[in-house]
Amino acid sequence: MITPAANTEMMNLHLVEISTQVAPGAIAVLLCDRAGWHKPGANLQVPDNTRLLHLPPYSPELNPMENVWDYLRQNKLCATVWGSYADIVEACRSA
Repeated sequence: MITPAANTEMMNLHLVEISTQVAPGAIAVLLCDRAGWHKPGANLQVPDNTRLLHLPPYSPELNPMENVWDYLRQNKLCATVWGSYADIVEACRSA
């Protein structure tokens, strides 16, 4: 089983893939939260045709995905104990 990962290495791969879909002469703007792998630095490589627009700190109301996580925590993934990491991943996939 492949363990899901969210890190700078995966973000770099994601940005490269997005950049291949941008029309010549255009710029892609990605709205990002403040996750560690979204922050510019020595390891994050943002392609020339891509810009990252970061949400202000502590603003979950501006990130629609936060509503999805909130729903899942309250309705699908609450009051449960899992036996392993694989069980947690499967619960999230099923939810």
